[in-house]
Order: sequence, then structure tokens, then C-alpha cells
Amino acid sequence: MSIAVDWRQPRTPAQPHRRKHLALVPPLVEVPEPPRPRSGLTQRGRLVRTLLVFTLLMIGLLHLVDGAPPPADLSVDHVATVRSGQTLTQIAAQELPALSVEEGVRRIRIVNALQATGLYPGQTLQIPVNR
Repeated sequence: MSIAVDWRQPRTPAQPHRRKHLALVPPLVEVPEPPRPRSGLTQRGRLVRTLLVFTLLMIGLLHLVDGAPPPADLSVDHVATVRSGQTLTQIAAQELPALSVEEGVRRIRIVNALQATGLYPGQTLQIPVNR
């Protein structure tokens, strides 16, 4: 096998690929935007509206996830008279033994509309149903 080579022609290096130069493009004609319809509310009015809607949604959500137990039966079963030295805790433990002391105190306070736990001798307290 033989190779024929023509040594007489000078070998020219390959021309590198040339990029075209960047050309300037004339600016586009700017088209004005159509006017947006106005809502009739100021920025403060929109903020108040947003806060109002958010508040109403949060109240509704809290009512849906309210984990409070159903209201207890607070109908009056009988009346007890406070003796000297007796506390509301003692009365709740004695009169409502089926409930915890805290729950008994809470129900007695609700039925009698007591703001404080202070009692005086001779005071009559309505005792709710023991359930």
C-alpha cells in the first residue's frame, strides 16, 4: 500500500469561523397601556377591607375548630347555705362529688354569677345538677 502526497502545494491553515458582528436595532415604538379600572377605594380603604375579610375568616375558622366541650347542664338542682369558714372548694367537693373540684367550682360560679371566690356565712348558693 502506498500513499501519494503532493508536496508542491503549500498547505494553508483552515480559516477560523467568524461571527457576525452585533447590529443595532432601532427602538420599538412604545404602546401605552390601557387605563386600569378604578375600584373607587383608596389604599387605606382597600387595607381596611382586606383586614376585615381576614378577621371574619379567622373568626369563622376558630368557630370551626373550637375544641371546647359542649356546654354543661347548668340547671339548678338545689340550694346550699354557706356555713362559717366554708370555702367554695369545700362546697363544690361536698355538693358535686361526681365532678372534679375545679369543674364543680366553675359551675357553681357560673350558676350564681360569682365574680370572686369569697363567700360569707349565711349566703345561699344555687347548686347545679351533679352530672
